[in-house]
This record gives sequence, structure tokens and C-alpha cells, in this order.
Amino acid sequence: MQSQLELTPRMPYYLQIARVLRERILSGKLAEGLKLPTEAELAQSFGVSVDVVRKSQRLLAEEKLLRRIRGQGTFVAEFSSRRESKIAHIILFQNSYASSALLTSIQRGTQGLSLDVNMISCNDLEGEAKRLEAAQAEGRRIIVSSPALDAADHDNSIIYRRILAGGTPLVLVDRHVAGTGADLVWFDYETAMFDATKALLSKNLHEIVFVQPETDYRVLRARREGWQRALFGIGLDYAIHMPLDPAQNPLELGRSVLRELVARNLSPEAVVASSERLAWGIFLALQETGYEKMREKIQALTAIADAPVHDPAFNKIFSGYYRVFADLGQALEQVLEARLSGRAAAGTVLNQPVPCRALTYEEAEREFRQIRE
Repeated sequence: MQSQLELTPRMPYYLQIARVLRERILSGKLAEGLKLPTEAELAQSFGVSVDVVRKSQRLLAEEKLLRRIRGQGTFVAEFSSRRESKIAHIILFQNSYASSALLTSIQRGTQGLSLDVNMISCNDLEGEAKRLEAAQAEGRRIIVSSPALDAADHDNSIIYRRILAGGTPLVLVDRHVAGTGADLVWFDYETAMFDATKALLSKNLHEIVFVQPETDYRVLRARREGWQRALFGIGLDYAIHMPLDPAQNPLELGRSVLRELVARNLSPEAVVASSERLAWGIFLALQETGYEKMREKIQALTAIADAPVHDPAFNKIFSGYYRVFADLGQALEQVLEARLSGRAAAGTVLNQPVPCRALTYEEAEREFRQIRE
């Protein structure tokens, strides 16, 4: 039995081994009725302890993918017995920030749990409300949503609480809709901001400006408060929070930022942007006439990036803390596994902050190519 597996410390080993065995069973690589090697043999081939293998097999037995017979060993379950096991349906609502890479990572993570995933795209409050209520009425075992918010600061918290009160687990891929009792998975912007600022300070760049455009004032306010806590005393010179649509033309975004810097008489050595789109727009605007002095002064652009920008000149001064969507898929998988296995008691909120990793342009390009393939 081929068991080569490169384990990552970002996820419990038993979950990684369970996922590999699960995929081999569901794909037919491990045939029905096949007797698996002993726990000791599997532990040696995977390079882990016997306890880790035992825990992974126990999880798969609970999913009715394996049968453990005392005195005989562990066997791949017959299809007839597997078919009787409950399959969870998951609804994912896609809001404006959810990219195809995010969807791909979530699909891969949930496939690792042998779930039947039904994904519906939705980015408005009313549409999300209708689909949430329909999902509950259909008896979906778990519901996953990227919460919708409107310009007036309204959300579907009432429906979230109603779903949870009815006993259906709910996972929100965001943390700005808090206090509902739902499980939360989100990217850890605050730590990324802290790390980015420390990296700039280590290069003796002390005049640092952070720029955040946002149409949603609650998100803006929550992030600003988080960044103020994270960056307190570290040396960030100035934070500009602008009520701009981050989805508009990057060059127009960049021009707005530079006009604001000039209006506030700021000429920073480094700019930390809330996205690679904004950093790209600032870079483009700096190439225009009228900003020569600022262009000479700025030595670094850093951003919380969704994906690499393909421009050699830009990447010479850019460093990104990338939101690697595969990490979010793995975090979501851990939350779902805890719910499905019953390891998480009802009413317990499972929080999973996902790190934004500092990567070189080449590393980020490689990561995103793997996600797309």
C-alpha cells in the first residue's frame, strides 16, 4: 500500500492521514472489503505514531468508510453500509471577496470529508436570507455562509440565530458578524498588519502609512480597531481609512490615495495597503507626473494580497502577505470535522483565524498555480 505523504504542521496529522485514506476509498483505489495493513505498519509508512493512525481510522470508522473487527483487523467498508451513512450538504454563499481560488480550496477541503457540497452564489442580504431559510427547511446538515452586509450596516444575524436555535450548525466565513453563536473562520488581517509593519521597521523604514479603502463602514471600523490594538506602540506613523469602493479601477484608487497623502502633507518611506489591488493602483499613480518627490521617497509597498501582480517593476518594491486560500480550506475542514464527529459540543463556537503568510512573488505564484490546477 503506497503511503507517501508530506505532512504539514498547519493541520493535525490524523486529519491529513484520514483525508488520504478517505480519498483512496472513495476513488476506489482501496477496494471494498480490503484489509488494511496493521496500525504499526501504517504508522511506519506514514512516519507518525500508532496513536495518530488509530485516531484517523476511528474517524473513518465513524464515517462508515472503515470496519474495525476485533481480532481480525481493519477493513474498507462495503458500499451498501457506506450508503447508509449521513452525507452533509453545505451551502456556500459567495460574497464580493470570494474568488475562484477560495471556492476551489473549500471544495477540496470539504471533499476530504466526503461531503455532498451544494454551492450557491449570493452577495445581497435578501438573497442570502432566502437561501439560508431554504437550506434549513431542506434539512441541510451544515450550512456555510460568507455573510452579506448592506451599506446601512444590516445583516442576517436574526436568521443565523434561528438556524442555530433549530440545531443546525452554521459556519460563517468572516468574523465581522459576531455574537450569533456561529462558528467563525477568517483571515487574520491584524497579525499580518503587525508582521508587515515590523518587517518594514527592521529595514529602517520608519515613516509608514497604512491605507484601507472600504465601502462597508462596520468592516472598516472593526479592522481599524483591530489594527490599532495590533500596532499600538510599534511605530506606524499614520493610518488612512477612506470610504472608497475597493472594487473600482485600481488607478483611480491609487490617485485618490496620493491626493489624500498630499492633502495631509505626508510623504512616507513605505505604504502598507489593504490589498494588492490597492498597492498596484498606488504604484500606477506614482508613475504619473506631479508625484516625482513622493515616488523617490517611497521605498516599499506592502499589502495583504489575494494574488500576485504580474509586473517586474512593481514586484521590485512590493512585498505581500498573501491570503492563501488553501489555508482557509484546511481551517474550514477542521471546523466541519469537529462538528460532524461530535467533538464540538452544541453552543461551542469554533474560531479559526487563518494566517496571511509572507511569501516572495515566486512563492505566491507557485501557490496560486497549484490552487488553480
